[in-house]
Amino acid sequence: MRTSSLVMMLCFAFMLFSTIGLLMISLSPRHIPPLLFWSMAINYGLFAMAYAYVSIRIHWVLIFAIMPFETLLNWWMQKQVEMQPLLPMVAHSELIARLDKALGLACLMIVISYTLVFVVMAREGKRFFRMHAEVELASEIHRALVPLIDRRVGEFEIYGLSLPSGEVGGDLVDAFVRPEDGSCFAYVADVSGHGVSSGVLMAMLKSAIRMSLRQNHEAGKMLDEVNGVFYSLKAPNSFATLAAISFVEPTSLEIVVAGHLPILHSDGREVRELDTPGLPVGILPDSDFRAITLDLKTSEMLAIVTDGLTEIFNKKGEELSDGYIRAILLKEYSRPLVEIANRVLVEANAWGARSDDQSLLLVRRLG
Repeated sequence: MRTSSLVMMLCFAFMLFSTIGLLMISLSPRHIPPLLFWSMAINYGLFAMAYAYVSIRIHWVLIFAIMPFETLLNWWMQKQVEMQPLLPMVAHSELIARLDKALGLACLMIVISYTLVFVVMAREGKRFFRMHAEVELASEIHRALVPLIDRRVGEFEIYGLSLPSGEVGGDLVDAFVRPEDGSCFAYVADVSGHGVSSGVLMAMLKSAIRMSLRQNHEAGKMLDEVNGVFYSLKAPNSFATLAAISFVEPTSLEIVVAGHLPILHSDGREVRELDTPGLPVGILPDSDFRAITLDLKTSEMLAIVTDGLTEIFNKKGEELSDGYIRAILLKEYSRPLVEIANRVLVEANAWGARSDDQSLLLVRRLG
């Protein structure tokens, strides 16, 4: 909450509870000196402001630390009131005059306090809906940039998806088919951070990769160029891990991993890891990314996942890791890719709540 809105909220609390104090004091049948009268009214308002401030800016638990002081001060003031002489019967006119003044002042303070709170609600409401509209627009852009992938390229079928942890995610799943020769470059990237900022970097990374792929057919050279561009545009503490599969020949693939989780290769009997040395994209201005070649046999499958599917903790604090993904790649080896992907997501959600973007890309060579 902005400072000006906080000030208005505190004034609202002060005026509202001071009004309550005024009305309570006015009903006393004793002669109350003006200093004590106003001190008691202000006391109610000040403690209400203190409760409101600690609840908004610090922590509501501190209310319990303030309550003893309020109780002690109220007790002392009440004792001072009890020491004052009772109003004589002929002084009822003084009590009525006091009530008239207190009631008029209380009505004025209630009107002012409600005006303040409605102004705060209007200001903060406009700010909330403006931010909500911006986030919703960013979410729509994210869905356009990271659509569901379900396609066939030559002898390979590709299925990929990304589920953001919030409205906007930093994970990127993409499969780019070059129009000139029909070759494909499929990859998963994980930009550091969360929310809108990582979503913006994700969009920059995708644009850089798409532009570079039109000129570079080798995965390593493409990433070298993308790394230089991404490093010059991003914030100093930002980077992106990436794992990619380049379809260079009818059955041959290039594999490159830049600081990402290893690519999992399943042949139906075992699951092995495919990895290449390399830092994440954007760590250094110059990096050397090198690819390895893989001849994928019929029905064999590759899987790329982000840490949002492995770094999941249950209520006991136990981490899920990637063992369940390996088991699914073996047990569900012959199932359609969409069913395998859904099974991975179901297992992950059953283990614990999603706290990070969850993305995966599956590639299988058809018979």
